[in-house]
Amino acid sequence: MKSTVSRGVAVATAVVLLSAGLSACGADSGGDTVRLGAILPMTGANATYGKPLRQAAELAVNRVNAAGGITVDGRARKVELAVYDDGTAYAKNIPQVFPQAVLRDHVPFLMTAWSTYNVAPLLKANPVPTVDVLAATWQPPVTDLDDHVFLLRPFTPDIIPGVPTYMKKKYKARRIAYIGPDEAFANGQLASLKEAAAKSGSRVVSEVRYPADSTDLSSSVRKALASHPEAIHVGGSTQAVAPLLTQLYQAGSKIPVSMYTGMTPDQARDLIGPGLYGRVMAHVHEFEGVTPQTNPSRAAQQFGKDFKQRYRSYGIDLTQWSYDAVWIAKAAMEKADTVTDKEAISDALRDLTVPSATVTGWRKRGGERLFNKQRQATSLSVAMSWDTAHNTWAPSYYYTAGLPGQTVRRADVTAPDTSATKG
Repeated sequence: MKSTVSRGVAVATAVVLLSAGLSACGADSGGDTVRLGAILPMTGANATYGKPLRQAAELAVNRVNAAGGITVDGRARKVELAVYDDGTAYAKNIPQVFPQAVLRDHVPFLMTAWSTYNVAPLLKANPVPTVDVLAATWQPPVTDLDDHVFLLRPFTPDIIPGVPTYMKKKYKARRIAYIGPDEAFANGQLASLKEAAAKSGSRVVSEVRYPADSTDLSSSVRKALASHPEAIHVGGSTQAVAPLLTQLYQAGSKIPVSMYTGMTPDQARDLIGPGLYGRVMAHVHEFEGVTPQTNPSRAAQQFGKDFKQRYRSYGIDLTQWSYDAVWIAKAAMEKADTVTDKEAISDALRDLTVPSATVTGWRKRGGERLFNKQRQATSLSVAMSWDTAHNTWAPSYYYTAGLPGQTVRRADVTAPDTSATKG
């Protein structure tokens, strides 16, 4: 596979894409350029997420450089983003791409997505501050694996507890059926759902798990419906749930459905079909971290508009966190006054206040800190209903949750108008 190099439009900043096993020239981060590393799934099953993650980080790099770069020891340095493709084959490829980033290219900062469980063991011998924007699961939390891992993304315990709370509030639904592939992300949702349902006075009445490579899901749908649920939660990624939603619709079900995927209106249209997706999605509710379109933060809303103008696509929730990760790297290096001392940069991250250029609207900790003692950041989550008139998501309920107790707290914020963001 060839490497490709693209150039930002606003600022001539190299964004280098490196695939597993590919050799390339290194960069001395102690010179005039600081190379930030990002290990992302640019190919394979999770490439749907890798592309917008890279795009958002690229946009942030361009803006950091336009603002003067990273200033350390009185000298400004340009930022470069090196993207290492893990191919969504983490066990196979991380042992190759991690040494490329850390030992060959000497990156002083890593951004990861999905792969942190495979990256963390390698941090023992070669520690580098690692910001995870897309944790695969939560048992155990990725921040328990190594003290150089920092979690930005609201992960399963931040999202799923809102499902039984919202379903009971909106539909008086207490009996929840679960359907999902037998894989880590989906199974983590099920574990969190069962715990949260018990706490809220609801219960999971059926657990239907199928092999991750299954294509005929009709029997799984029938098993779930046979338990007479009042609501259904479908587990898994965007690609996993799209056929499930279609088959639930084809089975005649009008039971409210919840999911935690990050599926955009564009993806719903493309995966389900332009002539069908509006009807399939009519009873579906998405639970996720706030997107630029649903975020009450004006900075996030403007970022969403800029992202869509630049890339012609709806910015999903994780684009904010990828964008912010670059600004967080800049702030930590400037606080530590180094672009090479990885331990000093890690220490700066632990005590970092929320950088003013970030857009997510982080829920500040004591003393304005970004991360708590477990090195986890917190931002708003949202339950969204499908707006059938505009074929888009409409925010219904904002909240926070998270470990250790997965306690749901409603957030009293004003929802933006999302009717113009149809797919």
